[in-house]
Amino acid sequence: MGALQGNLSFSRFFVQGELPDNHQTKFLRNARAAVFQQLSHDDESDASVGWCAPGDLLDLELTRDKLFVDSYMRLGLRTDRWRIPKPVYDNEFRLAAEEVLAKSGRERLSKTQRDEVSFWVKKRLRKKVLPSMKSIDLVWNTETGVLLFWNQSARTLEDFMARFEHSFGMQLLPDCPFVAATKLGLDDQRLEALNGVGESWFGVGRPRIALAVD
Repeated sequence: MGALQGNLSFSRFFVQGELPDNHQTKFLRNARAAVFQQLSHDDESDASVGWCAPGDLLDLELTRDKLFVDSYMRLGLRTDRWRIPKPVYDNEFRLAAEEVLAKSGRERLSKTQRDEVSFWVKKRLRKKVLPSMKSIDLVWNTETGVLLFWNQSARTLEDFMARFEHSFGMQLLPDCPFVAATKLGLDDQRLEALNGVGESWFGVGRPRIALAVD
């Protein structure tokens, strides 16, 4: 999902804080420090997340000309995940567990044994599949402080906000009714009338980041 192609839906944020001196150099260094790392069959985690070049999840060579155009910073957030079908995993786990029980003469596996069997089953199955891969683009106008992220999943947005703030030391403020009102320059009396709204999210149901439509 990206700025140049794919879904047109995006989420909007306001980046809080002053840009550091030589921000392009510092942000490039920070992005490289948190660049995407390839998944390994031996990893305990089922997923790996990190930065990549915008519009190309296979491009992990981050350079100034790829990330910066005038006052804009562009970046991709890549996520790879092992996705082993549950019926396949369950069947392989059952066969492996039966083999361990037959050798040990026990009727049930201990928790430690179950964890060990699960690890080796996952490792074996990962060698037979490729991880799913996706990237999500962001575009940040460093002059206006407006950042667009091409995703609306609440869980993905929460993970993105934490990763962005950790990488670049800048806080993200999600677009919401109260923030939108303050951006309009309303006086104190009118803002007071929105006191009950607070930082509620746009949308209904599960809290979500706003979809900005100009």
